[in-house]
Amino acid sequence: MTDMITDVLADEGKGKRTRLLFIVEAALEYFVQILVTGAFLATLLSRNGVPDWLVGILSSFISLTCVFQIFSASVVRRGSIVKKTAFFLVLANEVLFVLLYVIPIFKIPSAVKCVLFVILIFSAYVLYNLVSPLKFSWYMLFVKSDQRGSFTAKKEIVSLVGGIAFSFAMGSVSDYYTARGEDNTAFLISALAIFVISLVHLLTVALTSEHSLEVSGVGNGFFSSLKVLANKTVLPLIALEILWKCASQISNPFYGIYQTSELGFTLTFVSFLAMTQSVVRASVSMLMGKIADRFGWRVNLIICFGAVTVGYITMVLCTPENGRLMYLLHNIFNGIAMAGINGGLMNIYFDYVPAAERTATLGVKAAIGGVCGFIATSLASVALARMQSVEMSIAGMPVYAQQVLSLVSTVLCLIATLYVVFVIKRLKKID
Repeated sequence: MTDMITDVLADEGKGKRTRLLFIVEAALEYFVQILVTGAFLATLLSRNGVPDWLVGILSSFISLTCVFQIFSASVVRRGSIVKKTAFFLVLANEVLFVLLYVIPIFKIPSAVKCVLFVILIFSAYVLYNLVSPLKFSWYMLFVKSDQRGSFTAKKEIVSLVGGIAFSFAMGSVSDYYTARGEDNTAFLISALAIFVISLVHLLTVALTSEHSLEVSGVGNGFFSSLKVLANKTVLPLIALEILWKCASQISNPFYGIYQTSELGFTLTFVSFLAMTQSVVRASVSMLMGKIADRFGWRVNLIICFGAVTVGYITMVLCTPENGRLMYLLHNIFNGIAMAGINGGLMNIYFDYVPAAERTATLGVKAAIGGVCGFIATSLASVALARMQSVEMSIAGMPVYAQQVLSLVSTVLCLIATLYVVFVIKRLKKID
């Protein structure tokens, strides 16, 4: 019934405008994320006295703060305005991201900077995760139920193509000023970029059409959100989320520092790698979307988990001698995988979970997955420190800690692939 209402909203004139704004909003949000994750964040932290192991922990705060998505369904009351709440949460979130790049200009001890980085990263992502499920459910009401895959693909293609140019430009600027010994100038330019993008981002949120919260099923409260765990269909889907979060968070947070230290990549080459992944992802996104629309998101996820498994295998084999080639292969397979994994793990709930429970369910699954991802990263950081304190080798060839962590990720992704094939297949889709 709610999907019928969604299709009506999607057919209205304001639905077309909102879908366009959603595409623009997602792209702008992605541009900001480029600067506050991965190699850019690792560079910011490491050049301000944060040790490698702590870089991984700080990066994993992004995963841990997903726990606050469980409160998303209760940040607004039933019948209140979603847009107003979303606007102010996005505003506060992006102000904190700007401040993150302003810290380096102050001449304060590294220990104090570390504390400030922790506070800002944690606070910014708490706000980001509070609004995420609510905003996603809000926007997706304006997309027809049989076109979610294609629309998600179009949205990602725009973000990725724009992200290619943005990432390469910011990487080149950062490398230029770093080569001149002017790190703080590079950081201030990044802060200015986030500020300008955020202004436009807020404008897209302000111009987006409103809808009735009774339709989306939000505003039910924190404890009502937890009731979705009683749904026997939800638990297997959340288990899949846990598998993926553990697989990715065991190794991904440590790749940024691996690129710029052991492998010796410049930020320009890191941006080239990101561009390659984005091109591949954009090239196959529409195909993955059409597969999801025709065969369902389960088939989409089987293909993508298979691809990401191969991607992690290349990282097991990645060393300073072959790093450029192996990392390029990793990003190619990762591009294929990311064309469907993130969207698939969100949209698959539209196949199996009633519309009235989706916002709460998305919040709960993100919260549980986030905690598991943080625990995985924390354990991996301890293992990383131990492995880096000794010289490891096989048949006389050096073995790096990130290679070992990648092996664990490979095994978990293989398990996730088989889980989708044999377990998710048994779940009953909603009518």
